[in-house]
Amino acid sequence: YSLNIATGVWQMMAILPANFDLEFFNNYILVSGLNSGNWGDPNCIFELDTSGNNNHRKIIETGGSPAGFSVSHDGDLFYGTSFFSQPNALYRWNHDDIEAVLGNVNADFMTSDDASKLTDLPDAAYDCEADEADNIAFNFNNFSAEKVLANWNGNAGSGYNFDTLALASDTADWLTML
Repeated sequence: YSLNIATGVWQMMAILPANFDLEFFNNYILVSGLNSGNWGDPNCIFELDTSGNNNHRKIIETGGSPAGFSVSHDGDLFYGTSFFSQPNALYRWNHDDIEAVLGNVNADFMTSDDASKLTDLPDAAYDCEADEADNIAFNFNNFSAEKVLANWNGNAGSGYNFDTLALASDTADWLTML
């Protein structure tokens, strides 16, 4: 939906069956989620089609369950994967690579192979957020263990390259959007 602030009127702009998060990238609207009602389809980040045709274009196939993502002030895209049984990681896709895919309707979508792995994650990510100072905060949750709010420590690659900011350990706790 789009809200006309002057009139207070909402207008439906697009339908994406199972969307999770929305971010702006230059003049594009990107959304994470599934573009179908089939939960077996891979999670992706799509360019949202607001023409009314709902022809959303896959930009990045992330796999796993939908999670939140962030576009930094310099246009890099950050996403933490959310797999139940596979290794999880926090990734960064470069602004120029995203722009190249968005600017070419015939371009193939990207995957984690096209990104830089910033850190392994011990559990499924829920959301991440990049601030103006290039801090990358993210959270991950485990049903039977601690839920963690963390910050990427600037070292990219394998291993746990993050500093824990906060923990929640009650079984009723769940860290969500940042």
